[in-house]
Amino acid sequence: MGYQSDTQENDLKIVNFPLNHVLLVSQMSDEITTVVNNENYMTINRNLVIPVDLKIRRKDGVGTLNNALIKLPKPTLTRSKLDGITWTNKGKPITYEMGEDGIMEFKGEITEADEEIIVNFPPYVAIFPLEYDETVTF
Repeated sequence: MGYQSDTQENDLKIVNFPLNHVLLVSQMSDEITTVVNNENYMTINRNLVIPVDLKIRRKDGVGTLNNALIKLPKPTLTRSKLDGITWTNKGKPITYEMGEDGIMEFKGEITEADEEIIVNFPPYVAIFPLEYDETVTF
């Protein structure tokens, strides 16, 4: 006798990251953008958000990130924020923080013109259907 499961197959969807969900607000003349062909995150069963292939970079290259923002689906947080450290393709740490509005903020130093931030965060459960913050417009 074996175990029989009633679960269904997971629904996987790659979400292309909209360019209007990215902004650097510390200096309005500077901007960050997604890296071409590296602008995706995945949802599993329509509301588990997972970084898959999402990279951002400063358009002007070298400089400090003080409030680089991206907009992700709003989480159903059990604590006040999601924060941690991600890395650049040159191995340098960049800190991030996301609140209940789904806005993720990055801080750190970009020291090379071709440096990219590899957006990596733990999977989280988003509000379903997916909701995005409407008060912050990029």
